[in-house]
Amino acid sequence: MAEIAITGANGRLGNALRACPAWSAQHELTSVLRKSEVDSTSITFDRLCRPEVAARFHAILHLAWGAVPRTATPEQSAADCNLLQELLQSVSKCEVPPQVIFVSTGAVYGESQLKSGSVETDLPDPRGEYASGKLAAERLLLDHAVSNGIDATVLRVSNVYGIEGVAGPPQGVIPFLFRCARENLEFQQWGVDTEKDYLHIDDLSKAILEAVEHRLTGIFNVASGRSNRLSDLIAMVERITERSISVRKMEGGIEWDVQRNSINPFKFRTAANWKPQVDLESGLLRIANSS
Repeated sequence: MAEIAITGANGRLGNALRACPAWSAQHELTSVLRKSEVDSTSITFDRLCRPEVAARFHAILHLAWGAVPRTATPEQSAADCNLLQELLQSVSKCEVPPQVIFVSTGAVYGESQLKSGSVETDLPDPRGEYASGKLAAERLLLDHAVSNGIDATVLRVSNVYGIEGVAGPPQGVIPFLFRCARENLEFQQWGVDTEKDYLHIDDLSKAILEAVEHRLTGIFNVASGRSNRLSDLIAMVERITERSISVRKMEGGIEWDVQRNSINPFKFRTAANWKPQVDLESGLLRIANSS
């Protein structure tokens, strides 16, 4: 079993990934926390940044990111990039550096220009500070990897859902739609009928495991490969819950959001022999049945 360190292990994504059975079955996981250690399966970030500690891991999955799309600021992005820089300085001193996997976002592409979806060679055009900060971190990682012989992997992930405990703003349109249906709340739809790719957490979990298994390097899109309109998503939730959702259409748009964010995962599917298993309606049914 390979040892994997997960920074940001207590965040929404970190908790969800660590809960996936496949992780503990295939690898020995170490949670990396910013503060004091709480048990034998966790260490502090400061400790991970010691080269002799970093060197013991086969891979480091970097999830630590304090900014969220709605409220991200340049100061938060700078702090997040500084944290990554500190980690990379440690890894570069290892005789055999661990693979470093950074979970980025498909939002770095901005508006998707092709019907088949954005591909890795497209010129990034991020909207808002969150996507801009992620892109800056990508470049920091890849530049450092080239200079120091590090196996670096950037996963540009679409909109992840199926994570427990997330019920709306500032993150998670899908759990918020379920909440609107169950609690008779109003859903505010800003601007046009957006079109986006949604990826179930189980598929993301397996994708990251494949990235480790194949020790992939470079930039890869991880997505379902099928975009869905917001109106269709609302209709699915209404049908599954058998309740109507009151939608209030608002003029204008959200500055940091995009109208169409379609992502093509062909490169990753080919390199990792991976494909998503959970279609959107099945994933929504899982959410309905688990609550």
